Amino acid sequence: GQIFTPVIQNVLDFTLRFQSELGNKGLMVQPSVEYTAIENLNLSLAYTIYDGEDSSFVGYYKDNDLYALNLAWVF
Repeated sequence: GQIFTPVIQNVLDFTLRFQSELGNKGLMVQPSVEYTAIENLNLSLAYTIYDGEDSSFVGYYKDNDLYALNLAWVF
């Protein structure tokens, strides 16, 4: 699922993405922040957390958390 919350309209947005496996108890959570200081220029920062049993799809990656920094110019 996904929860999207604009903190400052058209400037700062917060997003929380998540995935859960009920049977194998796997969990993926990705909070992210996107900042638009200048029109058409976006900066985002995200952290993806994987957890769960080794037999689950996402639990298999629990030692591979991910940090992402993205700068995008949209034209």
